[in-house]
Amino acid sequence: MNDILAQPIQIGHIQAKNRILMPPMYRPWSDDSGKVSDKHIAHYRERAEGGVGTIVVETTAVLREYRLSQNNIGIWSDEHIDGLSKIAEVIRKNSALAFIQINHTALNRALSLEEITTARNTFVDAAARAEKAGFQGVELHAAHGFLLSQLLSSTHNQQKDEYGGTINGRTRLLLEIIPLAREKTKPDFALGVRLGIDTLEEGREIARKLSLLVDYLSISHGAGGGETIQVPPDYPFSPTVYRAERVKPHVTVPVVAVGGIKTGEMARQILAKGIADLIAVGRGMLADAKWAEKALSYRDDEIQPYQN
Repeated sequence: MNDILAQPIQIGHIQAKNRILMPPMYRPWSDDSGKVSDKHIAHYRERAEGGVGTIVVETTAVLREYRLSQNNIGIWSDEHIDGLSKIAEVIRKNSALAFIQINHTALNRALSLEEITTARNTFVDAAARAEKAGFQGVELHAAHGFLLSQLLSSTHNQQKDEYGGTINGRTRLLLEIIPLAREKTKPDFALGVRLGIDTLEEGREIARKLSLLVDYLSISHGAGGGETIQVPPDYPFSPTVYRAERVKPHVTVPVVAVGGIKTGEMARQILAKGIADLIAVGRGMLADAKWAEKALSYRDDEIQPYQN
């Protein structure tokens, strides 16, 4: 049987063995140093052994002072490379692609040009460190109201300079980071964006711009939260999947759908309808490290459900 969920897919210059992706999910297991813990390594090893095609390691701070918490993994220093390399190694050992998300928390105010320069440089440096650690790609976090998402938003961007105002201004920093990161990494190193969308019109335009520069787009909600777009009441999937469906016709790179995808059957429906190219399963993989293995072998009834 030609199972659409099991089909490989090209992401830039590298190939994922199937269409299942584990999205970044913050685990508070680090300490003030930002270094990887043994719990992190075991966590990713178990999911990689469970058959997933691509793992995007949790949101990782590009600056110490702008992380989610004191328990957030960091990538702001070369001292983090050794621990991160252990995560990349256990993922790749199981033939999954090893990506990592890099992030800067929001400031909820206008940034100075000096702060913007610092943010740009730290994202670029983080991409280079990720490659040194053995990762095959990075995902820039431009969703959920964090810094890059804040700047993209027409309501949350407070800049009065060239990084605000029009859509060209609001996308400027993100569009500056990507080519600089390309220069610092090898040609086969993948660059993706977790893109938060608050309005379909602007979301599609931003996605189109990004698709000319990156290797994939993972679609979610933006700084305004998940209720900013009206979803038809009879739509069978989540609001974030709806966003992916509305974006996909406007881009030329693989699109990742996420949100409420609990079974292999649901994942196959989304792929078969052409809504997305990859399926991200978050809470399902927290609950069941073998989610991918069970979904791929049509054993949905054996998948352990996520418990809040």
